[in-house]
Amino acid sequence: MSLFRRHEGELLDHVHGIRDGARVMLAWDVRGAAPVKVRILRSAIADAEGPDDENLLPMGQTVVYEGTATELRDDDLLDSAPCYYYTVFALDPEGEWRLQTHADLTTPCEWHWSREEGTDSGPSLARLTAMWGEEPSAR
Repeated sequence: MSLFRRHEGELLDHVHGIRDGARVMLAWDVRGAAPVKVRILRSAIADAEGPDDENLLPMGQTVVYEGTATELRDDDLLDSAPCYYYTVFALDPEGEWRLQTHADLTTPCEWHWSREEGTDSGPSLARLTAMWGEEPSAR
């Protein structure tokens, strides 16, 4: 099961992810051609409220990625945790972090978010499938 919520200032077109126990993989597509810096926070307690919530109690946020790549493999998880909360931010051209989406991931699950409903899945889904090493739906 997963819960996905979308927010303002969207700089990403798609975000896809898979969780199976202690492993999560995420992949995303950037709107336009220019690279976009992304910051992803993770917690086993709650979604992040802002991009600088790392180490704030009681949410226990950890920055698991910051950079311009378009994929993440997160292996630093506990298989027994019932849910991990990922919050995805992107840096806009004015230097402000903009919330892109929240994803609350139980295990096992697959989730997909698109900026506009009814659009294709973008190239990030194919990258995620290749990173995972098998078709997600074949698990």
